[in-house]
Amino acid sequence: MEGVKPLLMIIDDDVNILKALEIIFKADYRLVPRKSGAEALKYFENIGFGLDGGEPAFPAMQNEGSSKKRAANTPDLILLDIMMAGLGGFEVCTRLKANPDLEKIPIIFITGKSEPEDITRGFEIGAVDYVTKPFNAAELKARVVTHLSLKNAREAIAAKNILLEQHQKELENRAEWLAGEVKKATMTINTLVENLPEGVVLLDVLKRVVLANPRGKDYLNLLCGIENGNIVKRIADREIDSFLYADSSRRQWQEVKIDKPALRYFKVAAELIGQGQDQKGAVLVMIDTTDEREILQRAQRQERLAAVGQLTAGISHDFSNILTVISGTARVCMGDESLSQEAHDKMVAITNQVGRGSRLIRQVLDFSRSSVAEKINLDLQPLLKEILKMTKYMITDKIKISFDQHRGEEFYVHADPNRFQQVVHNLVSNARDAMPEGGEITLKLSHFFPGKEGKAPFPDMRYGKWVTFSCSDTGAGISDDVLPRIFDPFFTTKDPDKGTGLGLAQVYGLVGQHEGFIDVKTRVGKGTTFIVYLPALDNDAAAGGRKI
Repeated sequence: MEGVKPLLMIIDDDVNILKALEIIFKADYRLVPRKSGAEALKYFENIGFGLDGGEPAFPAMQNEGSSKKRAANTPDLILLDIMMAGLGGFEVCTRLKANPDLEKIPIIFITGKSEPEDITRGFEIGAVDYVTKPFNAAELKARVVTHLSLKNAREAIAAKNILLEQHQKELENRAEWLAGEVKKATMTINTLVENLPEGVVLLDVLKRVVLANPRGKDYLNLLCGIENGNIVKRIADREIDSFLYADSSRRQWQEVKIDKPALRYFKVAAELIGQGQDQKGAVLVMIDTTDEREILQRAQRQERLAAVGQLTAGISHDFSNILTVISGTARVCMGDESLSQEAHDKMVAITNQVGRGSRLIRQVLDFSRSSVAEKINLDLQPLLKEILKMTKYMITDKIKISFDQHRGEEFYVHADPNRFQQVVHNLVSNARDAMPEGGEITLKLSHFFPGKEGKAPFPDMRYGKWVTFSCSDTGAGISDDVLPRIFDPFFTTKDPDKGTGLGLAQVYGLVGQHEGFIDVKTRVGKGTTFIVYLPALDNDAAAGGRKI
């Protein structure tokens, strides 16, 4: 429930360890401490869970009124010792995982056993992590936070998948209804299909195209390369009969794709009109699922990067504190007059490397959206003109960079000009590195209205006016296997001495700080375009450049 602290169960027969873990976690969690495996299993039986396939000890807990209470008392994560008197940790874990209602609770083993076979067994029976004693409190807390975040992310994705399945079922039902109407009233089919968002095609008994709605005509041309009056032999790379005579009593949706003129995905289903000697033809229904797939992939990528951002933010803060100590110690040593020149030079080298590490930390914090932005109302067009003057020094003579300007048009957003400059520099640097033999970089500003000018590219994008900034290059493009990871921190395809893998990760974080989105369009061998979407300010808010 929102606002309620996560429930953490701690199982350890060592009273001192149990107390220590309670002290570590009591501020941020509700705790259920248990001194033995038997006590832990009894707890689950008491709140209404049957273990080992049996009935719960208190059936009264199974009535409808107690379901909310059971959910509220079910642990979100379990810290479990292995070596305990009576029931050991391995057996407790096995019995909990055998219950379908409990198997998804993350279990972290905390133990003094560090043999490889014990660690392997722990993971094999369902544990998500394995921590050996003595443990570091900060590290253990970070692991708990990470696994709770992953659990929440998995549950969110599962919920969204259910919604997508419901949406798909609605589409299938709609197509079935349409096919039924075709059978009942062929005289009205043209009126019905003309206004449908799906492509619908009517075939005669010879599989010749008799009628098609506008989308059906477009899809026929794309998938089959034919028009009205032609015989359909194949749809994409499959024989037409594989759709017409699918081995099922109900219509089967089959996915096909095309690579030219661009990669697109479709779902295709067929319904015969009549059977045997009474067969009159068939109806084909085609749905373009390209946008749906892209939106799902973007949503999954955002959720994954959000989880990574939470982890990297915590690590970066701790690492920053370590660098501060190293830097301070080195500077104190440098002030020692008795220090030899060689030792002094080494201290200087240490401080230089600390500075480099600090810059990397700032980039990581930008990715995790933990850095502080100083936002003002500003027009991106004059700002971009000034940034362009500086970016020209970043590229070679082999590369031409241009800015597609809009005279008299304003592009007001609420943003930090320094952060936006960093976004532009990182994208231009990325474009430059993609064209070692030279090429063209084009920067462009425009306005975008989701709903009016096309479907919103992101499911969380609000309705209204947006400002888009794009950076296009004519480089090698990004391959399909690399594309899903381009915003991951420390991921790079460059040589180790030519990149840290933080440039695009920093861009992703900075755009997110401004409540924006970033998208990428690419074709191998043709080039890449990064598109940044920022909420546009209305005229009243933008007037006079007032701060909000």
